[in-house]
Amino acid sequence: MIGPKTTMSLQQYTEVPDGQGGFTFTYQAKRKIKGVLTPLLGNERMITGKETVFADYMFAIDFPLGLTITEKDRFVLKARKFDISLITDPAEQHRHLEIMLEEIT
Repeated sequence: MIGPKTTMSLQQYTEVPDGQGGFTFTYQAKRKIKGVLTPLLGNERMITGKETVFADYMFAIDFPLGLTITEKDRFVLKARKFDISLITDPAEQHRHLEIMLEEIT
């Protein structure tokens, strides 16, 4: 992984009891992960009459032993939130992951 390292916080999507016999879904901070964050593309779309900017990134990280990352989780960098759209393990060698992220601003 070549490029400047960025430390992002992984937040995992979890069920939390709501105290009334049901569950609510939330994100809980799990671990800080270092990797290379590379911008891929960006575009603008109108959503409910408001112009919204979408930006796609790739976050390349070392393979996280003992941790499972899914598309339901997200990464946070300061006040910025990145949804996970795809996770790949190139050549299935468990050396690093390439995680495709989408930031909505």
